[in-house]
Amino acid sequence: IDAAAEIRRFLLTLNSHRPTPYMSKRYYTLLLFFLSISTLANLLQAILHFIARSPISLYDVYIGWYVVTSLIQLATMFLLVQYYRFKRWKWIHITAVVSLVIHAAFGIAAFAMLQYHQLTGWYQPGLTIALVADLLFSVSLLFTKQVWLRLAGWIQGITLLTLLWLINTNGRLDATTYASIIKWATLITSLTPILFFVYFAKERVN
Repeated sequence: IDAAAEIRRFLLTLNSHRPTPYMSKRYYTLLLFFLSISTLANLLQAILHFIARSPISLYDVYIGWYVVTSLIQLATMFLLVQYYRFKRWKWIHITAVVSLVIHAAFGIAAFAMLQYHQLTGWYQPGLTIALVADLLFSVSLLFTKQVWLRLAGWIQGITLLTLLWLINTNGRLDATTYASIIKWATLITSLTPILFFVYFAKERVN
């Protein structure tokens, strides 16, 4: 797959007032590839949360891991945005773009926190904004007729509501319960892209 050429073609379409006339098989292959590695990376991270004796963010290799996985996630989100634009799913497209921009900004801020120990006071507000943006995107999926995407919207929406409630409990939960909920929520979130993968795999065949 000539991934660079495919991405250049998508970038060129951003300057057009009309979406591309078709989604090529190569596009679906590229999207499925990124969904696959994104799912595997997120699943691995969720498993590490369960087996690590201390928070994985404290390990020396975490910063490099965070940068790579964040870039993969942003690339996947960009490809999805292009698909929603092509389908002319207005609200899904708008919420996906907002989520993409917020995640990019939050990713840069989180890197500054990890690498330079700056902007630490902005972590929880930034995380809350990112979760709200993802929640709006999940809600928009509920109005599509596509069963797999609607199911992803329900699962992701419930998980995001749980996380939003959790990070705003202000210490009312004991540390063990808090950590346990985070671990399971992370695991569920890591599996949600599988539903997107099934949907796009079926559409690619059709």
